[in-house]
Amino acid sequence: METGLWITIIGYIHLIAGLQGLFLVLLLNGYPTENQVPNQALSFLIFAFSVIILGAGLGATGLYQTLPHLIRIGVPFVLILGPAMLFYVTAMRLGKVPAVQWLHLLPFCIYIIFLIPFYLSPAGIKIEWVEVAIASSGFDSLLNLAKVLHVFGYFAWVYYLLILHPEQVKGLAPDFQETDLFWLRRLTAMLLITGALSVVVFSLSAAGLFDTILANFIMGIVIAALIYILGYTALTRPKIFGDRDYIAWKADSELDLFLGNIRFSKEKITHNGHLEKEQQLLHQLNDIMKNEKVYRDSDLSLAGLSEISGIPQYLISRIINEHLGKNFFDYVNEFRVKQVCKNLADPAWANYTILAIAMDAGFNSKSSFNTAFRKFTGLTPSDYRNRQLRV
Repeated sequence: METGLWITIIGYIHLIAGLQGLFLVLLLNGYPTENQVPNQALSFLIFAFSVIILGAGLGATGLYQTLPHLIRIGVPFVLILGPAMLFYVTAMRLGKVPAVQWLHLLPFCIYIIFLIPFYLSPAGIKIEWVEVAIASSGFDSLLNLAKVLHVFGYFAWVYYLLILHPEQVKGLAPDFQETDLFWLRRLTAMLLITGALSVVVFSLSAAGLFDTILANFIMGIVIAALIYILGYTALTRPKIFGDRDYIAWKADSELDLFLGNIRFSKEKITHNGHLEKEQQLLHQLNDIMKNEKVYRDSDLSLAGLSEISGIPQYLISRIINEHLGKNFFDYVNEFRVKQVCKNLADPAWANYTILAIAMDAGFNSKSSFNTAFRKFTGLTPSDYRNRQLRV
């Protein structure tokens, strides 16, 4: 088979994988979770991968001539991969991405500004640039090497953080076991290997020992494989992308927070005064939940309850974990289930559907409601309502 035909076939594989990646972005953002931040951060990473591989696919298939204004669309997104991975790991550990970490996107923004004149140039100039670039140049090779070193550095740092994570959280909360982020460590290991391969390939390219265009195609195939793996994982292990709880944490400085270098802690109850204080705060939380019915807000998060109650997030999480043996989402959902049970037994709600009653109580999806209801009552919502009707 001719080389040109192989490149075209590889290009269409790139395009298919890129489109699958965009579909996966939509899928992740559609998961019915209370805290969407981790999935949004992962979506950001997959979106960057998808745009990169779509750009490579346009070049390999020759479709850039039909869509010239998409030429180099994926070039700057390489500088998003590292920061996006850090965002995802931070979100999985803390439940949010601190504002200071957005500074990691500064190189990407600078590169976008550098490319603006090209993006605004006529279609003919863009097509001519591609035809010239096919021959490759030392500058492009060195620039590609710099970008992959940037990505590899981030992946290596993230992997280091994940290696430390199990020992840092050991014994701190019932939701954080050794296997908690095993999937994420495995994903990061694959990305780290990909990054190392990229460094080798583009180092050879910069030295003139390997064709730059071929190097891009090879890395495109690797990225396509990663997207397929992520898609398979999302379909076969959806629990990975569901609800989770977060441990008390702090950063010693803004630099540590910027780097994602977080310390987790569990303050031990050493005297009755401390115990009484936490019991008072738990009573305060229960009063807010019962009297203000804040659980009816389907977007209620740990941060939101902290703002309403004036109690720090880490303290709410620790009190619920230690005094009730639950995570935050179970704590909130128990109030919602009790409200649903009350309404199912109330004749005034007899004409409302079970789903409508669930949504009114704060649930945001049928699946999360059914799971929570069975967990706390041992019955399906329909069985519970039928029993109440017989009574």
